[in-house]
Amino acid sequence: MARLRALTRRQIDPRDSGRLEGQGLELDLRRRRAEHKGKSVDLSPTEFALLEVLMRHEGQVLSQSQILDHVWGYEAWPESNLLPVYVTYLRRKFKQLNAPVEIKAVRGAGYVLGG
Repeated sequence: MARLRALTRRQIDPRDSGRLEGQGLELDLRRRRAEHKGKSVDLSPTEFALLEVLMRHEGQVLSQSQILDHVWGYEAWPESNLLPVYVTYLRRKFKQLNAPVEIKAVRGAGYVLGG
């Protein structure tokens, strides 16, 4: 049942353009590519999934459990440090590109893309 729920969460709406934009980034969901000002951003599948959920809810604080559920599914342990590690990976990649992408940690609440 958990696997089926995860699959339905990942389905793309046919009316959806298949692209997300924000913070100077473009995310092509169908080709699984990320770009910043025309430059390709090399992301692992997990980094891509994390960026996707943050971009879908840009400006909204998402709790750690919401993000873990979307990116890693039910097998993720909330006590693990998976999420902070992958947020750090994304921040480093954006810093290398001089991309002004801001992923903020909101103490006691979760993470938010942008402000």
